[in-house]
Amino acid sequence: MHTFFLFLVAFLPFLAFCNEDSFTISPAEIEKQLQDANEEFARAKSNFAPWYSGPLLTGSAHTIPVGKVNTQPYIFVIDNHSRYSNNRKSRSIDNLVVINPLNILQFGLWPNADFVITLGGVYQIQNQVSGGGFSDVEVELGLQLAEEGLYTPAAKMYAVQSFPTGKFQKSSPRKQGLDLSGNGSFVTSLSFNTSKVVWWIFNRPMNLRLTLLFDVYTSPIKVKGINAYGGAENTKGTITKGHEYKLNFGFEGSLSKKLSTVCDVVYTYSDASFFQGSSGTNQDGSIPINGSSSSDILSIAPGLEYNFDANSGLVAGMWFSVYGRNENDFIGGILTYQVTF
Repeated sequence: MHTFFLFLVAFLPFLAFCNEDSFTISPAEIEKQLQDANEEFARAKSNFAPWYSGPLLTGSAHTIPVGKVNTQPYIFVIDNHSRYSNNRKSRSIDNLVVINPLNILQFGLWPNADFVITLGGVYQIQNQVSGGGFSDVEVELGLQLAEEGLYTPAAKMYAVQSFPTGKFQKSSPRKQGLDLSGNGSFVTSLSFNTSKVVWWIFNRPMNLRLTLLFDVYTSPIKVKGINAYGGAENTKGTITKGHEYKLNFGFEGSLSKKLSTVCDVVYTYSDASFFQGSSGTNQDGSIPINGSSSSDILSIAPGLEYNFDANSGLVAGMWFSVYGRNENDFIGGILTYQVTF
């Protein structure tokens, strides 16, 4: 028996060599297997293909077709009831309610590219004083970097430019900044978006999104009077605005073809903004705040999505902060409707 075992071990490499073809897969066979897998993926999606309008806050990783237009109006109603200190303690403030309507318009320019413009406004109420106006205008050029595949996500890059069209300085002393609606800076940013419909884990597919946005340039801001960064009536100087970095994760879980649960998790970090010039004085003789410290905030936005068809849908939900530093602690609601035509 021992001799037979040694013979078998010695003979196995020869058997493997003789049957080498049975262990070798040709490039053509590999290509066919990949093609079969992609066809299986397409069949699985067609068996249950829900409509998606997207979660509330995390951007899409797909461009829209050439000649198509997508419009998505939003309404945000946010109650800033507290403020996170530098040591992350939440302390009550006089409620600051911010109503922010905006509309996102997206145009298909050419294959794998689109153009987006965002227009909006701000209305603020605190201690029975109110004010507002048009906010800064933002334009974006999107480029499709990768299409979604069987196991690979879609990827898209946006070049984003913000224009300081909103009022950012010379606030009325009576309004105390509530009539300010912009930041005063030309801000250039880059955004990288990725998404993947995951259908092989549960019986119903999930749409997952991830977005990373960061500023690459912020122009200096000349300010006078009460401004978006503090100040008093006699303040005059220049603000160097800090860069902002934002990471969004979005989730859509299909309950049916038309109905989905959604949730966004958003983390934002902002560098400090610095002031140079004459600080001015408040009416009580004290030195006003000018500029801002670095800050960060983590927030969550769960909701429900109902799609009327493949090209239109309504999404509604809450939005609230859970952790932060030198930022407002808030809770509010979001309603948005999107349609492509």
